[in-house]
Amino acid sequence: MPIGFAKAITTSGGGGSTLVAGQTHFDGTIHTYDGGTSTYWWTVPENVFAVSVLCIGGGGSGGGGGDGHCGGGGGGLTWGNDIPVTPGEQIYISVGSGGNASGTNYDHGRDGGRSYFRNTSTIYADGGRGGGNGNNSNNLTWGGGYGGAGGNGYGTYGAGGGNGGQGGTNYTGSHGDENGGGGGGAGGYTGNGFQGNNNTNTSGEYCAAGGGGTGMYGGTGTGGGGGEHGASGWRGGGFGASGGATATNIQGSGSQAGAGAIYGGGGGGGEETDKANNDGAPGVVRIIWGAGRAYPNTATTDVADGSSGQATYTAAGTFNWIAPSGVTSVCVVAVGAGGNESTAAGDGGGGLGWKNNISVSPGQSYQVKVGARIGGAQGHGDESWFINNSTVCGEGGYMGDSITGGAGGGYTGDGGGNGGTGGAANGNRGGGGGAGGYSGNGGAGGAGVNSGASNGSNGSGGGGGGAGGASWEGGAGGGVGLLGEGSNGLGCPGTYQGTAGQAYAHCGLGGSGGLPQSWGTFIGLGPGSGGGGGNGISGSIGAVRIIWGPNRAFPSTNTGDL
Repeated sequence: MPIGFAKAITTSGGGGSTLVAGQTHFDGTIHTYDGGTSTYWWTVPENVFAVSVLCIGGGGSGGGGGDGHCGGGGGGLTWGNDIPVTPGEQIYISVGSGGNASGTNYDHGRDGGRSYFRNTSTIYADGGRGGGNGNNSNNLTWGGGYGGAGGNGYGTYGAGGGNGGQGGTNYTGSHGDENGGGGGGAGGYTGNGFQGNNNTNTSGEYCAAGGGGTGMYGGTGTGGGGGEHGASGWRGGGFGASGGATATNIQGSGSQAGAGAIYGGGGGGGEETDKANNDGAPGVVRIIWGAGRAYPNTATTDVADGSSGQATYTAAGTFNWIAPSGVTSVCVVAVGAGGNESTAAGDGGGGLGWKNNISVSPGQSYQVKVGARIGGAQGHGDESWFINNSTVCGEGGYMGDSITGGAGGGYTGDGGGNGGTGGAANGNRGGGGGAGGYSGNGGAGGAGVNSGASNGSNGSGGGGGGAGGASWEGGAGGGVGLLGEGSNGLGCPGTYQGTAGQAYAHCGLGGSGGLPQSWGTFIGLGPGSGGGGGNGISGSIGAVRIIWGPNRAFPSTNTGDL
């Protein structure tokens, strides 16, 4: 059955596109016949169009008792990225089983099964072969089980991995001796598994340890270690690689050899009628999806549980957000639009409000509004909210007039900040106010001056900085980032472009990572920026961001994108 399904959801761009991130995996079992598999069907989630896949083949079991049997080979490992899928598509998954121990007899061990996604033309990794006795024709010379093949080229999308290590042989000198060979290690993400130890003793009746497994959460380097050959005393199991399990240490004089460790470790060889061989470890197929995730080790660990995610709306308008399955509470930040293009004085920045623990019902639709400017090209900024303006809201900044700067927008919620006030015209052109912060107000715009540019005030509580006033055009205030409270945006330090008599003041810098992050006049702005005076430099629209999941809360507790 599928194990550990989880997803995190990200919606952006006004709600028009949805990106999902998640993972699932399918485990193998132990089978009593060569090359056994466990099979499943996986349905591709909505909005998933490409996946990354890991396949680890099952480990072969060690050879049975008698005059010392050989170790089973480790399973191969193959990974691949950008495998195209279609939402709703059902994909066949085959997971290699570990070879079953054949017991205290002269039979060779059982082969591990092949693991693949969709079909073997797409991506696969072979299982390790069972250990033999002497020069059994199914295995390497003198009986050590072949390691399963894996890595680049194993299927169209097989891009990397490694072969499993071969099992150790019981052969020494010119004859097969009585001690078992160690199990081979599973293949690695960028290298092969290690061979099980060959028997070096010319006498004795001892069983061997199993090979180490390789983990499924990504990594680099070689695969699992090989198990120690049969000898008196404790025999060391092969080490695990990339989070895989280390094989159990066993007593060489005990009743059974050591098993291979998950995933894909080869089983140890047995000896004589009272010292049985042991199983190879099952394989696995793991599937991951989401932006910025790729094998061998780029964000390949599990994303947060299925109730975690975020949705971001940055285009003006009214939208419907549907609560995902399992989501009963959200946290929201809303930023109002800045005032835009007054005749002379600066415009006010948009307010920012945030609220935590807003109750929602899975599958229920909720309105989201992102404010623009009221009245077209020039006007006050409109409010942004979630559900309604009494739940959580960032109010729009006001447009200045020919004398007085516009007031910054207020907010509704558990916390937030007012937008910065626009700078007075002073007979010239005032600067725009910065967007409100998470725990303080946006910076005020500088007053107009008849030569050069004036200073804007710094934002507080993560708010945007105020723009400079100027002789010709005031700058726009800095916007605010949506990923939680960060550093304050700096106000314009009196810099400008143009001449002193026809100066275009620089904008304030964005707070909490918002835009802009460099000085300039005609430059990209973040949400809530108030425009400058003089019909020259427009402010910005608002934005709304919704987050959900355990231990996430504004202003700054795990508020970044998952």
